[in-house]
Amino acid sequence: MTKDLYPNHSLEEIINDLDTNDRKRLAKQNYPTDGVIVKTDLAYIDDGDDFHLFDIYYNEENYGKALPTIINIHGGGLVYGRKELDKNMNIDFARAGFNVIGLNYRLIPQVSLKDQISDIIAGFSFIYKNHEKFDLNIDKLFISADSAGAYLAMAAFAIINSCELQDLFGISCPKIEIDGMVFISPMTRLADDGSFSTINNFVIDGLDHDELKTYAKNMIKIFDKVSPCPIFIQTSKEDFIRNHSYELRDYLDNRGSFYEFADFGKGSDQALGHVFPVCYPKWPESIIAIGQMVLFLKNLTY
Repeated sequence: MTKDLYPNHSLEEIINDLDTNDRKRLAKQNYPTDGVIVKTDLAYIDDGDDFHLFDIYYNEENYGKALPTIINIHGGGLVYGRKELDKNMNIDFARAGFNVIGLNYRLIPQVSLKDQISDIIAGFSFIYKNHEKFDLNIDKLFISADSAGAYLAMAAFAIINSCELQDLFGISCPKIEIDGMVFISPMTRLADDGSFSTINNFVIDGLDHDELKTYAKNMIKIFDKVSPCPIFIQTSKEDFIRNHSYELRDYLDNRGSFYEFADFGKGSDQALGHVFPVCYPKWPESIIAIGQMVLFLKNLTY
């Protein structure tokens, strides 16, 4: 059973708590951006919707050069979050020699899960078609994603690589090669019970096909349709959905897919909870975790 972080909370109360905590955290984390050029609030769909914006973090020393590109998909349980939640980690990725894109996407219950996945793929398609305009290299293209962002990333990766899934989801896209993914505390399925299961009806009711509902309940199953690219999975003993990471690891192991797995123990000075490298990238353990992800991705560039 997954630990319930918000017992007896309504969905609105959970979102308000998440937003309050993240605003306080980010206000204290006014980290310098030296070594990184940041371009914010670019549109991948030009419709005036803030949820269709993206940011780019360029490695300043190598600006304009063909650096590998990471597209980051933030978490938030499908119902919460914006690209800025991951900005400090994205800056660290950029300093390490990548150009990094942070995507917004629309949120449940205002839209359906299909709409969210469509947003992610629209962002990927826009970047693919306009990479030269933005001085981006798509010969080596990676995804980083945390929590529910990994759930959406699995869906997007599979749909990009399967015409059958494109027909099923009603989403078209160019053939985009994703060379690797890093998943931080990945959410791989809907909650069985507890406060976060309050989103389940919103997700399921927005889908019109039994196969779509099967994937929504357990997104790992969507990998049955494709060959997964190399994946780095990071979790921790104090991650409240740690079991999701192990379920994904076991699936990839059974498939014979290439992956690396990092499970941190309890923190010595602070709890290493859910997505701790995203929330607190300057912690010693976070520096190690981000370094492991950077090494994993750089090894895939050669």
